[in-house]
Amino acid sequence: MHEALAGFGDRMRSLAVFYPVFNLQQARKYPEYDRVALGFGVLLFILESMLLGRSGCEHRDVGRFLRQVVEETYGHRLTEEEGLEMAYFFLDALRNDGHPFEFPFRDLETGVDAACKFTLVETASYEIHGKVLFRLSSEGLDLLFKTKEIYKELRITILQLLFRQQVEKGVFQEALRTVDNMLVQVRELHEDIRRLRQRILRNVGQITVADYVALVERVHEQFKREKETFFFLRGLLEETQKAYRQRSLTDNERQSFDLLVQVAGRLDLVINEHNSLFSRQLDLSSFLEEAMLESLAHTFRTRVNFEREFVDGVLANTPDLDVLRQILHPLWVCRKNKYFNVMKALDSQFVGMENEGMAEGQVGPDVTEMERQAERDRLLKEQRDARYRRYIETCFRPLWEREAYALKDALDLLAPEEYALLIGEAEFYPFLVQLHQMGVWPLVVEEEVAAKIIDSEGGNLPYLFVQYLRRHPELRDKKAVEVMASREELALANGYRVTNYRFRITELPAPPGAPAAQEV
Repeated sequence: MHEALAGFGDRMRSLAVFYPVFNLQQARKYPEYDRVALGFGVLLFILESMLLGRSGCEHRDVGRFLRQVVEETYGHRLTEEEGLEMAYFFLDALRNDGHPFEFPFRDLETGVDAACKFTLVETASYEIHGKVLFRLSSEGLDLLFKTKEIYKELRITILQLLFRQQVEKGVFQEALRTVDNMLVQVRELHEDIRRLRQRILRNVGQITVADYVALVERVHEQFKREKETFFFLRGLLEETQKAYRQRSLTDNERQSFDLLVQVAGRLDLVINEHNSLFSRQLDLSSFLEEAMLESLAHTFRTRVNFEREFVDGVLANTPDLDVLRQILHPLWVCRKNKYFNVMKALDSQFVGMENEGMAEGQVGPDVTEMERQAERDRLLKEQRDARYRRYIETCFRPLWEREAYALKDALDLLAPEEYALLIGEAEFYPFLVQLHQMGVWPLVVEEEVAAKIIDSEGGNLPYLFVQYLRRHPELRDKKAVEVMASREELALANGYRVTNYRFRITELPAPPGAPAAQEV
């Protein structure tokens, strides 16, 4: 019990500075507002004035601040006199009408009644028949700094400094308590990572790229700083143990040495837990990147109900087999998979020297062949992307002059040879399906969103469309274009029939979380 209550009075004094802020909720004035939040905001405003180098702030400064906060948060517009009256109320409450706050408590460590006196806001300067400037006291500054996240980030560093002083002074019993506290803090960081992972699983959209970059930089900087200090502390313990071993020990020194060995073993446990943090943080970074890419792919993924949009149409219209073959042709795999023929086992086998036919030092597949295959794949991708760029230019060309048009209008603008080439390419038809499945295409692309759209090997339509918009920035004024299916069919010159898709200018899609105007 006594170990748990060690330093109870100091902890209660640290807690007492929050009492005046929470006591604002008991006030009878301004019940329509959150008085705790407004009072805390006043303290932050005074801190901001101090950080800007001002000697203090007066009632009118606080009044203007409260008027702006109330208007933006509650939609209530206060007059200058009402804002000044509210400033007087909060400053008097946070200053206790000019008297120090007194917080009585029972010190459970000593068993006696105690009290702490403090102020949150003090007078910086006073002019007779003039203005009064206020600033935060040391207790007020301590209150605000305790609410900053930096305290949590520096807990382990502060404990490391305390641990170092305890080892240097030979207070090994206290050092053992400190190292146990460090273990608790390191395990709390493990729990923070677990909670962040669950947050990513629930909704990765809540985490922006800026948040992710800041998280990675902060994690690496904090880990590097703490790891260097742990390395120094381990060396300090080794030197201290070596000094004990080089001389004969008394009974008290032997007990201290036993504690020192126990502290060193516990510190090794903390260091191992801390080192595992780095791998978990790297795993979290990889997990976050994968979740962002998956979310982005989900946004642009084509959704086609094959049974409803294809099978039902085939059963209803019974088209010719040649027509079906032409429609299904884009879905077939270009390269057939190779299968092992079991009858090959009965063929004569050639047994040669080990590594025969390989160059000296070469192991595994032919690297040259792999490079040729990679080059072929790259050329095929470039050709496919070039065709898709041509399709995009064709379908959105009438957008420059019309607010609404049909696919037929876009095809009519082509020269005869371009038209014949286009309808003869099998990839043009799945391109139209993808275009329709995306629905609304924003013509205003933020750089943060564009940075997430990568140049992929397949399904590259979103990336190519962003490149098209960058080449034509004047389309930003039209906001967005919606691609809709119609009941009208378009008969092409080669005998194929496709939906005469409709294109029209519309508003930008609603942001995430906003109610949709209409669900189709």
